[in-house]
Amino acid sequence: MITDRSRLPSIFWLLALFVITVLVIGRGHGFRALLSLGLTFLIVVGFVVPKILDGAEPIKLVVFSSAAIVVGSMLIVYGWNKKSRVAISGMLVGVIITAVISRIFTEFASLTGSTVEEVMFIKDLVGNNVDFEGLLLASFILGSLGVLDDIAITQAATTEEIVLANSKLSRGEIFKKVMRVGVDHIASMINTLFLAYAGASFVLLLLFGLNQPPFQGFVDVVNNEVVATEIIRTLVGSVGLILTVPITTYLAAYYYSDRTNG
Repeated sequence: MITDRSRLPSIFWLLALFVITVLVIGRGHGFRALLSLGLTFLIVVGFVVPKILDGAEPIKLVVFSSAAIVVGSMLIVYGWNKKSRVAISGMLVGVIITAVISRIFTEFASLTGSTVEEVMFIKDLVGNNVDFEGLLLASFILGSLGVLDDIAITQAATTEEIVLANSKLSRGEIFKKVMRVGVDHIASMINTLFLAYAGASFVLLLLFGLNQPPFQGFVDVVNNEVVATEIIRTLVGSVGLILTVPITTYLAAYYYSDRTNG
């Protein structure tokens, strides 16, 4: 009989450490962030995953679920105010942009989404009931959602603070000042995004140093579907992130400069 080690105690204690750290440092905001995380977990694991296994189209499902996560999370953490409305608008536009770019370049690069070991395992269990190409696109969207969340709320919050400091600024002046912050944020977040994906697929990076068939050169490695998928995933997320910054900043500048909005 084959047995495995029990890893549940270590997971439980690490989870407890995570929750305590969030509550101690974040306090009220931290508590609301945990509620937001719980909502995201329920939507992804309790709704999206079962629907995909039942044969639902992953792209539409994940886009609508992403919208629910965006709206629900923002309302839980920040409530219904100018900042959350601007951030929600910017994030929803970013999700749509990411979905469109993902679709275009997945087809352009002929990615099938069925080359990784996990997919082979799932195929053995559920057969061809799952659209694996669509699942790949859905993973692109979900993977970029957290970064879009960060950049959108940062731009909205920065706009709010600048307007509070000087309410006489024009819409153009607000946009220019907040974009300076956004450009700095872009520079750091692109590197963060690359490192996040590189860390998740670090073993693949070893292929660049093997120099053995079928990976005898840089071009061979990059052209491999597994590696190409991660490269496109990173670039799609980066483009979505970059375009979300000016879009959210413009929406924030427009909304905060309109003195009639509450």
